[in-house]
Amino acid sequence: MLVGHSSGCAISLRSAQAGLPVAGLALWEAPLGDPAATTQAWADEIERLLDAGDTENAMRHYMKDMPPEWLAGMEASPAWPDLARAVAAYRADAQALAWAQHGLEDGALDVTVPVLAMYGTETFPEMPVAAASIVAQVPKGTEKEMPGAMHSWEPEPMAAELAGFTRACAG
Repeated sequence: MLVGHSSGCAISLRSAQAGLPVAGLALWEAPLGDPAATTQAWADEIERLLDAGDTENAMRHYMKDMPPEWLAGMEASPAWPDLARAVAAYRADAQALAWAQHGLEDGALDVTVPVLAMYGTETFPEMPVAAASIVAQVPKGTEKEMPGAMHSWEPEPMAAELAGFTRACAG
């Protein structure tokens, strides 16, 4: 079982399509929805900045479509240099998001395991749309709104949902 949160949704989808032996995917708020060319250009710019060693601008670019206060809080932190360096780990996230957006746009997602695409009751407008797009392309997809706000979930309902989904996938 793979559980993906945010860009981890794309990594989970890619892993399942590549043949990783998983029984199901539980995805929380996949940030998909821009045109594939836009997502690819975004990912390419992150790679360019990382390859140039410019981690601060790579982090700024990675977060460009997120609420500005999230980045402002990071930049105001004394840990900002360390937080910016951590963006190197997001290279795979950006690549996976570009891959997933291409797959959604081209109808090329080939994921045969059950997929539970979830989003919060109070979330960004693109999250339910992304969940519906994913579910429309996989043969065993379910979309579900869950208690949660702004990219975070409520722990108890999420734990119950994941336990039930895991049991159902285990057969």
